[in-house]
Amino acid sequence: MVQIPELQSYKNHCTELLFQPLRVIVTLKQAMILYDPLYLDNLLARAVLEMACGHAVLENTPEPYEFPLPLKRLWTAENGCPLWAASVFLPDGEMITDVVYLHKRLDRFEFSERQPKSNVGRWMARRIPYQTRQTKTHRWYALCVGNQDEIADLLTLIRFLGKRRNVGFGEVVQWDIEAWSDDELDTLIQDEHLVHALPQDAAGALGICPEGPPSLVGWTPPQWKPSLFSQGWRVGTAV
Repeated sequence: MVQIPELQSYKNHCTELLFQPLRVIVTLKQAMILYDPLYLDNLLARAVLEMACGHAVLENTPEPYEFPLPLKRLWTAENGCPLWAASVFLPDGEMITDVVYLHKRLDRFEFSERQPKSNVGRWMARRIPYQTRQTKTHRWYALCVGNQDEIADLLTLIRFLGKRRNVGFGEVVQWDIEAWSDDELDTLIQDEHLVHALPQDAAGALGICPEGPPSLVGWTPPQWKPSLFSQGWRVGTAV
């Protein structure tokens, strides 16, 4: 794994932390625009990087970067990638889906002799639909086994969730963390379905038997990075 020097002291700090089952709750001001499940461990990895390096951009490499997190490891792959005890965010109550439309309009080009057409080409006006998700309580939650104080500190850096944050979608009102009492494997399984993508090798090691054949999935932060995909099962797979 690729080491980030600025994270070495935080890595040492995480080895000394005590963990407990927790329920992480986020209250949103507006709906979210989501294309993929929202992972708690991925949010924390982003926050750890921002805490240590600001808004620095990491070099694009197929090798995994090491992100120490205040979470319990349930399993570690041969290449060192961890499976953290943390679920995706789930709706707290009934979920409401809707469609909003954002408009791209032609600039007036007041100080240019050029007057592009608004009905063809790159300057064409567009009306783009986006599906939004919100709950009646405006709350979502994730389950994890981790250190409450460290997670709370990191989540103060996360102010928006999902896509199109630049126009206010997914704005965070507050984070709440409360104690939770279930088994650590319940951070992966709820209501007999996966709430975290599960690699095939980890399933055997943890004694989990998902239904159906495996496929390529992203399961370790960042879950969107194709070079870290491996055979496994997606969120929502029956167990």
